[in-house]
Amino acid sequence: MGIVRKQSFISSIFMYGGVLIGALNVMILFPKFFTLEEFGLYNVLLGCSFFFSAIITLGSITSFIKFYPIYASNLNPKENDLPFWTVIAYLLGSVLFLLLCFL
Repeated sequence: MGIVRKQSFISSIFMYGGVLIGALNVMILFPKFFTLEEFGLYNVLLGCSFFFSAIITLGSITSFIKFYPIYASNLNPKENDLPFWTVIAYLLGSVLFLLLCFL
């Protein structure tokens, strides 16, 4: 078995295991310990946090993941300014989000 095929097989096992654990949590454990309103509130808060975290980053995560390997292989570490600009985008997005929340 090739290396890629072996790694993808192992990755598939872990992903299906994670889905199984999540399904058991949602179908068996959550109804036992939470009321329907608490479970709904949990899902709403989780969905809002994912939504706002995507907005706060201003799309810089995708740019960082896509371009960092190119920057890292073609530039010296001192010339690579992509992490700096990514952090600036995070800070700017956070400040804008907090200002909008206060308004």
